[in-house]
Amino acid sequence: MEYSQSEEGGKKTVKKIGLAPVQREGMEYEFTVFYDIDINHVATASKDRTSLFDNKYFTPSQETGIILINWLNNAPDALQIPKTAPAANSPKVTRNSSTRYADLFIVANALKLSDEDYKYYCYQRYGLHSMAELTDGQIAEQVKLLDSLKKPERLTAFRDILKGIENDRLAAQVAQNAAAATQVPTAIAHTVQ
Repeated sequence: MEYSQSEEGGKKTVKKIGLAPVQREGMEYEFTVFYDIDINHVATASKDRTSLFDNKYFTPSQETGIILINWLNNAPDALQIPKTAPAANSPKVTRNSSTRYADLFIVANALKLSDEDYKYYCYQRYGLHSMAELTDGQIAEQVKLLDSLKKPERLTAFRDILKGIENDRLAAQVAQNAAAATQVPTAIAHTVQ
């Protein structure tokens, strides 16, 4: 058992921290995230390669698992190296840029919003082609929006907006497929002549 001693209001107090971590000798695994959890079930990441839990104190919950799953699902995309050099004005995709907006999807999933519809909403709202293009200000705006959706009437209204956007997206796909279908015979006719 570990203890810490602190002084508060002129009195010394002893706080029980818990057990010191014990790791088997020759442990061959490298942990991506390692939490220290105190006796009150408050966790802090003593090792965090994801940067999702840096300097945060929290009680682990199901949301903690969802955050990690979303990070794992988005990690391969963020680590891909482009085959061609990116344009000078295109945003650089790094581990940090992919995790900048990961919390948005965690909250959207908790609200039972479709990832695709929410992504398309952001694309349409800000004129983006990728979530990695979101600026810090746009992310902050979305955090406020998603936080406001805790009110049932706001969530219902936002779902209606997403439904309209989904219908527009599907209509655009149908129109694009129809346009592609009409171009194929023309291209074949030109080749045959």
